[in-house]
Amino acid sequence: MLQHTYELTAALHQLVQQPVDEHNREQFIHTLESLLAKRQEAMQQLQKPSSLEEKEVGKKIVQMNVLIDRELLHIRQQIARDIQTLKIKKQQVNRYVNPYEGETFDGTFYDKRN
Repeated sequence: MLQHTYELTAALHQLVQQPVDEHNREQFIHTLESLLAKRQEAMQQLQKPSSLEEKEVGKKIVQMNVLIDRELLHIRQQIARDIQTLKIKKQQVNRYVNPYEGETFDGTFYDKRN
């Protein structure tokens, strides 16, 4: 079971190293979720390592996991930036299409005495 977990972790490591663009993002996320679910199941069935070799494989898994976490954070930030950019573009298009929809403050008088 440890070897299976190692193979799934290595596959995840390879996957997150690949560049992600807007065209293949859906497929990337689907593959990523599938591998993460499989690895989660495999990790739940793990037992304490009994030999020195199993401990070394476990250390490699932990090292790869650190890199995977870092890359997943970068990917998440990239997706969040893309969503924010999309929201801004949508607002700009709406303002261009209907410039008088929002509140206007033209002609507002502010009393400075209060």
